[in-house]
Amino acid sequence: MNGCTQNPGSRSDQARKIIGEHVLIVIAKAPDPKSNVLNVQDYVRNGKQNMPFFSSKGAFDESTRGASLDRPVYEIDRRLFVEMVHPEDTWVLNPGLASEMTFTGAELKQLFPEPFKTKDQGQS
Repeated sequence: MNGCTQNPGSRSDQARKIIGEHVLIVIAKAPDPKSNVLNVQDYVRNGKQNMPFFSSKGAFDESTRGASLDRPVYEIDRRLFVEMVHPEDTWVLNPGLASEMTFTGAELKQLFPEPFKTKDQGQS
C-alpha cells in the first residue's frame, strides 16, 4: 500500500476511515445486462496498469476536475467491490488528491474481509 502516511498501521486505519460503505468506479463501457462482468476503466502510470476508485462523489468530481469522462460511473457497495477485485490488480483510491492511496486487490481484501451476505445468510 502506498499513500498518505508512513506508519502501515496508521495507513490501514486511515484507509478504513476514508473508504466508506460505498465506492465509485468508472466503467470502461456500458455493461451487458446478460453478463456478470464489469470492465473497470484503467489507466497507465509509470508503465503500470492502475484502476481508479473513489471514496465519494465529491472525491470523484475533484479528481476529475468535473470533466465528463463519457463513461458510466457506478456507486457500489464496498463489500461487493472488494469481492470483485482480483488480488493482483492495482487500485488507486482518489487519484491525484491528497487522500490518494494505492492498493493491490489482495490488500483491499485484507483491509475489508467482511463477506457480502446472501439472502440465505440473512441479507435482505
